Amino acid sequence: MYSVYIIDNEQFAAIWLKQLFHRPDLGFECIHTFTNAMDASEAILDCSPDLIISDIRMPGMNGLEFMNYLSQKNNTSKIILVSAYSDFTYAQEAIRGGALDYLTKPVSKAAVEKCLLRVKGILDKEQRLMKEDSTLLLPEEELSCCRNNNIIADMKKYVEQRYMQPIRLQDLADYVHLNVSYCSVLFKKSFGISFSRYLINIRMEKAKKLLHSKSLSVCQVGTLVGYPDISYFSKEFKKKFGVSPTEYKSREQ
Repeated sequence: MYSVYIIDNEQFAAIWLKQLFHRPDLGFECIHTFTNAMDASEAILDCSPDLIISDIRMPGMNGLEFMNYLSQKNNTSKIILVSAYSDFTYAQEAIRGGALDYLTKPVSKAAVEKCLLRVKGILDKEQRLMKEDSTLLLPEEELSCCRNNNIIADMKKYVEQRYMQPIRLQDLADYVHLNVSYCSVLFKKSFGISFSRYLINIRMEKAKKLLHSKSLSVCQVGTLVGYPDISYFSKEFKKKFGVSPTEYKSREQ
């Protein structure tokens, strides 16, 4: 059963979309609904649902910005955007940004079914590829073999050497010669967390050490660990350690 998350800033609309996209008969189960894109992103980065249905017009962060944010975080969930606006420009931007489909409200059951069947075909194909890869990289019970251990070590080394760069899960998959879906599964199985969360943790720990330096400003530290946007760096740091980098630096000086 493929997992589905629904995001719409209107509670009624979110419930309505859940009723449409909850299709166990097609292999899709709606797990969560959210009315805020940022709240949804936290859960998505931790759990990586198979499919995300998101409204395009939301306050704070719209659907296109939300999709771009998840892409920057190396999230591999499939995305379908919905909107009451049928402007072709939105559809173009959605598809260009990586959405599998763009549906206009009111969404019909027929359109949903057609869309889900297409998504199922894509997800099923990825599952088959993962099974083919598993003939070379067997799951948990054989992670001790030299080949698997070497690949896991290469994953860790790759992140340690490039954490300050805008690396993606696709880059890691290419480096260890795996398809991106199986790479995501193997990484989480090996390290206990998703690639995106692991990368954030590495960056935050490095930043924590650099903030002890009197010669480096908070802005410089953020840039050195891959966050040229100081506000975003501060947000991630506070989320991790409970204090802003500025507060931490002044406390440790």
